[in-house]
Amino acid sequence: MNETIVKLTTETTPGVEPKSSLRCIQLPCPCCGETLANVSLHLSTLDDETAANFTCEECTADFSLADVRGFIARWTPILSWLELIPAPAAE
Repeated sequence: MNETIVKLTTETTPGVEPKSSLRCIQLPCPCCGETLANVSLHLSTLDDETAANFTCEECTADFSLADVRGFIARWTPILSWLELIPAPAAE
């Protein structure tokens, strides 16, 4: 089962009530390949497919929604092909 871990961090400022905000999500990085990379989301740029919407905190690479969609598009045919391969017979 694939699992995505979402970390919520609390930002505190003296004299100000603490607030929770989404800082990063642990996902595989399409740039460095780290399987549980802390990926920061840049929510203000999500309306632009080609903007740097994400930053990997492990390799510091910036990547966009278009990059992620391209990565998925390249793997989708391979995954479909792998599903056609029969499982090995149990010995």
